[in-house]
Formats: sequence, C-alpha cells, structure tokens
Amino acid sequence: MLMSIQKKALTALATAIAIPATASQILAIEVVKVTENGKNYIYVKDATPNVSVIMETQGLTAPKAILANTCGLVKLTATQAQGLGASVPVNGAAVDISAANTLGSASCNGATPPQTTPFKDYSQNLYLPGFTPNVAVTVTLPTAGNRSAKANGCGTARFSEPTNTTWSGSTNFIISGTSYNYGTLSNPTYPPYCKNTGTSAAPNYVKYEPVN
Repeated sequence: MLMSIQKKALTALATAIAIPATASQILAIEVVKVTENGKNYIYVKDATPNVSVIMETQGLTAPKAILANTCGLVKLTATQAQGLGASVPVNGAAVDISAANTLGSASCNGATPPQTTPFKDYSQNLYLPGFTPNVAVTVTLPTAGNRSAKANGCGTARFSEPTNTTWSGSTNFIISGTSYNYGTLSNPTYPPYCKNTGTSAAPNYVKYEPVN
C-alpha cells in the first residue's frame, strides 16, 4: 500500500529531488506529517540510517474520543485515569476530579447517573457525569509512553497514529530533544521515498523528495 502511494508520488511529480543518504548529509532532522489512505503518519527525515528514532511521549498528553453512556457517564479506565491531577480536560474545559469518591456500582438508573459528581468504582475506573448520553466527548489524557521507529537506509523513520488516539493540535511530542506539535507540522502530499540503487551486498540508498 505504501509502495503504491510512493510510486504514484514519483509518477505524478516528475521534479522529485534525489538525495543520496550519506553520512555527510545528516545535518538536522526534519519532522513532517502525511496522511496516506486516510491514516495519519509522522515522518522523521534525515535521521541516522538504520538507527531507531525515539518519540518521547511520557508525561505528554493526547486527545481521545470517549462515548458517554445512556445516562451521560464518561468512563475512564483505571489505566487512563492513572497520572491525572486534580482535573481532566473534557471538550477543552477542566472537570474537577479532586473529590472523586468510590461507589460500589456505576450502573445507570434509567437516564439518571448514580451521582452528579465524578466518582470511581472499586476497580479505580473514573466516571464523569453530566454529558449528553450516547455522544462522544474529547478527553485529554496522559500518553502511554515513548515509542521508537527504525530509520531506513535513507534515514527516514515513520510513526503511525495509534489506534486508540487521534492526533490533533493538542498532540505534543519530543524527538532528539526538540518539542513538536502535530498541528503545526508541515504537511506534504506525499512521503519521502527511499530506493536502493545498488545491491544488497553494496547498497546505495537514494531518497526521493516529491515537490508539493
């Protein structure tokens, strides 16, 4: 799938720039975002070839869509709630969870929640009442941890959007000591394409940069 997109990019854009991936050209990385077949990716270009690139997300946050249940409760699992402070942003507004008490049951009584203030169950899942039933809200949660992706022979590493997270202007991360915001990344139409013009025994990688 990726190969077909890259070939299409090279066919559609005849003025692509070919850059041999040699160590002398590794000056500074460039981070861009590309949407391919409806999926979002972050590309790190000009990294050290064949070396893993670390995306630091520990302690950072990312938005997540969570559906409210039939009585307007938004449930955060114990894992999702771990590391939260006195409040959690929901649809951009802080919800105070500092006084969340523990209830034995989180069952709805028809359209009525067990209580009208945040609470936890015995498993430490956190419940936020007061939202529109059966409508998703956006909750900003701590990210799970660091990620790594190995750069190819041209020094390009690719990170895919996690299945349980939607990248947006609220998504921040760190690569090689520099902070980035997903919303402000440049967005080329096509990703860089790496081709080995040599052999497996004597590779000569060339990076093609489509001109958008």
